[in-house]
Amino acid sequence: YGLSILRHDLQDSSDNRTRFVLVCTPQG
Repeated sequence: YGLSILRHDLQDSSDNRTRFVLVCTPQG
């Protein structure tokens, strides 16, 4: 799952990057 987001982040804009950060470091 994490890898999938990483790949998207590189292809997509910083929008996906934010998602990856949230998944990597859950703030809650």
